[in-house]
Formats: sequence, C-alpha cells, structure tokens
Amino acid sequence: MFCLFYLASNTQRQQRHFYGTQLSSFDATAYAILCQFISVNCEHDFNRKARSYPNLMRYCQRIEQEFY
Repeated sequence: MFCLFYLASNTQRQQRHFYGTQLSSFDATAYAILCQFISVNCEHDFNRKARSYPNLMRYCQRIEQEFY
C-alpha cells in the first residue's frame, strides 16, 4: 500500500489529475482507494502515512469539492 501512496504522490506533483487536466477512470479508481485512508476519520498507520503526502491530501480534497 505504501508503494501506491508513493507512486500516486510522485505522479500527482505537477498535474491536476493523473493524466493532465481531464479526469479519467484512473482518477476515479485512485480516489476510491485513497479516500479510504485520507478522508475517513480513523487513526491507523496507513491513514497517517497517506496523510503525510500533502499533494494526495489536496488531490482528494479537490475531487471531493468538485463532485461531492
């Protein structure tokens, strides 16, 4: 799971979404996985690790603001 956090974090640095400016099915899948660790009110090692990547936090917040 930590590999996913690292990969997603490094991919997300320069782009709004994983493949540029347009939302893709990969973004929907990534959000579905990441939000379980970032957006829920739960304290666990996985949650703390996911929240340690500011760009992943911003990514989930951006998706939530745009669609929820």
